[in-house]
Amino acid sequence: MAQGLRPIVRNAVLTAVLTGVLTVLVALTGAARAADAPGPPAWRQLSAEHQRVLEPLQESWDSLSSARKRKWIEVAKRYPKLNPQEQGRLRVRMKDWAALSLEQRREARDAYRQFDTLPPDQKQLVQQKWADFRQLQEDKRREPAATDGGAGPTEKPAAEAPTKN
Repeated sequence: MAQGLRPIVRNAVLTAVLTGVLTVLVALTGAARAADAPGPPAWRQLSAEHQRVLEPLQESWDSLSSARKRKWIEVAKRYPKLNPQEQGRLRVRMKDWAALSLEQRREARDAYRQFDTLPPDQKQLVQQKWADFRQLQEDKRREPAATDGGAGPTEKPAAEAPTKN
């Protein structure tokens, strides 16, 4: 090999070896940090306040993914800042969510993702149509109450329209 190429080859090999060593060190450091970082807690590890807020999810808590647990913990952290009406609505929605099957939850997430991709004017149109539909249902619920002595239907009210929080 020519004398002029040896330093270039040696530097290239040295650079490749150092790059490999640094890559391994960075990977090991990241793995160590990930191992040290606590994952989402088990139900019994939640604070009493978070358990109170997240109570509708208690039965399914252990089956939730780590990402879902983190999201629900963030909801519980924001809960005290909500006004009483918003807190009540959140608790009702959590109970409704907890009652859904895994397939129904997947379908709801898919529908929300689809709704979330709509342009703002179309989102507003969907929300207005949903509000009109809910008002129609409310009016129909009042009608039988006036004619049947107040018994009214026993059906459960429809869920809220999807909104982005």
